Amino acid sequence: MSDSEQPNPNEQKSRLKRRRILSISIISVALFAFLLFSKYGLVTRFSLERKKSAYYTEISELSSYQDTLRNDIKKLQYDTLEIERIAREQYGMVKPGEKVFIIKNDDK
Repeated sequence: MSDSEQPNPNEQKSRLKRRRILSISIISVALFAFLLFSKYGLVTRFSLERKKSAYYTEISELSSYQDTLRNDIKKLQYDTLEIERIAREQYGMVKPGEKVFIIKNDDK
């Protein structure tokens, strides 16, 4: 065998070094991609956190709406003035002997 056919030991070391660097780089990129984009990755986690926050906000709004409805129910069960107000406004009811004046707005 001639000298040109035998690999140089320095070349072999540099090839091995390049392969190791390439292997470590590929593994690092794959691990980074897994941490970001997998089912359990950071992107999914941040998305779920946003949804969780939105759900808590919605729960808070619905809870306050529920409290308002409970107060309305109590008013309608016990407050005769409230019942009378609703009867007058929504159903146009009047007491006997009462006069009703209808005011029309001319929006032009």
